[in-house]
Amino acid sequence: MILLVYGDRYLYDMYIKKEAAKLETPEVNAVYADEWNDSLYMQCISAPFLEEKKIVVAEMQGLRPGTQQKSLMEYIHKPSEHTDLYLCIQHPDRRSEIYKALSKEGCVMEFPKASASDVYRSVKKRLVQKYAYSPGEVDRYRDIFTRRLQGYQYEEEYDLYRVMKYVDMIGSAGQLDRETIEYFIPETFTQKSYELSKLMLSGRKADMMQLASRLVKENDENRIGLLSLVLSQIRICYKASLFPEMTRKEIMENLGISHYQLNGSYTMYSPVQYAKAYACLQKGVNSLKSGSDADSAFMMSLVNAAAILHPHEEKGAGDEIFSICR
Repeated sequence: MILLVYGDRYLYDMYIKKEAAKLETPEVNAVYADEWNDSLYMQCISAPFLEEKKIVVAEMQGLRPGTQQKSLMEYIHKPSEHTDLYLCIQHPDRRSEIYKALSKEGCVMEFPKASASDVYRSVKKRLVQKYAYSPGEVDRYRDIFTRRLQGYQYEEEYDLYRVMKYVDMIGSAGQLDRETIEYFIPETFTQKSYELSKLMLSGRKADMMQLASRLVKENDENRIGLLSLVLSQIRICYKASLFPEMTRKEIMENLGISHYQLNGSYTMYSPVQYAKAYACLQKGVNSLKSGSDADSAFMMSLVNAAAILHPHEEKGAGDEIFSICR
């Protein structure tokens, strides 16, 4: 058996460990390697020691053809009956010969990111079982855990290993409160930009500007980077809006994006609105690159883009935004 696994490294590692635990002698018949090589090929074709099968796990850095991977293609075409080979990669190249060959045989398994509720359940379970907190103590801070761990949903490299690392630091601190959680689980750069675009697309302009104002006051973020990521979100929504007859899943497959990259509010606006908002944000990025006042260009491009998507301002909201931008 050959299986190409990808997605959240923590999840597919747990899956493989459960399979390895079924072996009577995993210390002998479970082989792990950082990359495929010819010696691993020999491991795959050699017989297991006093068991019916062995497990071989290879962490793949890529699926592009190479000298070492010629033997892998040979093995894929003629696998051993007594070896379960797991090829692990976070982001497979679907155009590669290896991926196409395994996909054709149904030998590809994705381990997508866990839902926010599942992530919280894992956090709670670890704090209760490993650090002896009561379920009620953990639940008291559910909202702050959920908010601070949003970066997991937004970033491909942010896996459950990273979540558990943060949880272990909190557990080891010996004190569970809001300040401890915020100290050990930082907001990510991508998380901040996704939150800006989320607030913009959901019509919560005042909240968006309050967040933007806070980021400006903190004065520790790259304005061009933040605005560019908001810009990329609008661009994805624009492309999605061109296919109104497609389902969300079909659009993600067509655009080659993950679920977290397509904002749930993408159907609310027309391609024309998205194009105008995109042009507005691009103008802001260009202004920042040309040396314009960073705070002013950053704030005003967000204000103008939001005004395009939501031309009918609630009474009093304009004054609130103006006061924030002054």
